[in-house]
Amino acid sequence: SPFKFDSVYSSPALRCVRLADHLFDKDYHIDHRLSEMDFGEWEGRKWDDIPQPELNEWMENYQVVSPPGGESMNQMVLRLNDFIIHLKGQNLSKVALVTHAGIIRILLSQYQNIPADKMFEIKIGFGEVISVNI
Repeated sequence: SPFKFDSVYSSPALRCVRLADHLFDKDYHIDHRLSEMDFGEWEGRKWDDIPQPELNEWMENYQVVSPPGGESMNQMVLRLNDFIIHLKGQNLSKVALVTHAGIIRILLSQYQNIPADKMFEIKIGFGEVISVNI
């Protein structure tokens, strides 16, 4: 790989693993804490197929309300923070993460002082490279 990192981590999602394989020639670690939000019973369903009262309750309080069998935004933040603590304990200076827009938005929110309620306004392009100092 032309990229030089102390370590590389990927979400276990196939689309992330394929990109990590291509960019880093299988020289990376898979970490479930970099997964996108777990929507539980809603996973793979169309928004229109989810009962409106359930969807509304989640949309109004997504930070603390979980989809059935899934996780809330706060739970996702805690899982990501656990990963960051793991990274900080390894004395690494430059790390690549192959992950999802939600994870990237949380990182930008936390480390570039963007309020949590504004994080969904952050535009992240498919395949975009974003640098964050942690």
